[in-house]
Amino acid sequence: MGWSTGWRRKGETMTQTLINNGHLRWSDDPSIPYTMKVIDSAFVTLSEHYAAIEKVDKVTGQRSVFCSIIIVNLFKEDRNGYNYSVKGIGSYDSMYPNCPERILALLSPPTEQRDIEWRAACREKAAIRKEISLPAGAEFYTKNPIKFGDGVQDDAFFVIENKGSAVICQMKNLGFRCRLSRNSLLSLHEKQEFSMQPFLKPVTVHEVTNNAEVEQIKPNVNSMKI
Repeated sequence: MGWSTGWRRKGETMTQTLINNGHLRWSDDPSIPYTMKVIDSAFVTLSEHYAAIEKVDKVTGQRSVFCSIIIVNLFKEDRNGYNYSVKGIGSYDSMYPNCPERILALLSPPTEQRDIEWRAACREKAAIRKEISLPAGAEFYTKNPIKFGDGVQDDAFFVIENKGSAVICQMKNLGFRCRLSRNSLLSLHEKQEFSMQPFLKPVTVHEVTNNAEVEQIKPNVNSMKI
């Protein structure tokens, strides 16, 4: 499926935009044997829209619910008046594992292996998000210092406020305040570079071999990671 462009009104939710502009609106032609409507939706990472779509057979009343995945690109209004573009994902794809659990719970049972794998990937990602919910007062650490634009860097942080898409922190070593996106923390977690406990730094051990001093770096394997 290709990209299509449109105009999003100020103050409009992404779901309202997709419905109003026809991306998630279906014909009410009486010759169509079923009806479809959005029963829940979520716009996550400012680029992925997930919607639970209820499909009901007009004759039998048989009901099923599937998930619509739409990739969204937001941009400043161009000379044609457009300020977004969208692309529908034709089938469940584990490259897009950010569907909220509340929407997964509404879906009909999976019938294909690809659907099963996609739902498993979404639940795994949801579990990671819970692990880094980071309430105010929490402390966390990174394996390597996070570098900021002004050259300041730190690897230990104290959470001041969690705003959902961003975490406001204080650097424990330097005392400066900073803002970290949840996506950046998720990326660190996936690379096993995020922990609620300090990472134990490599220990330098001096050994003597053949009357020559050799310096070896031995990492501590007991560092606690989540």
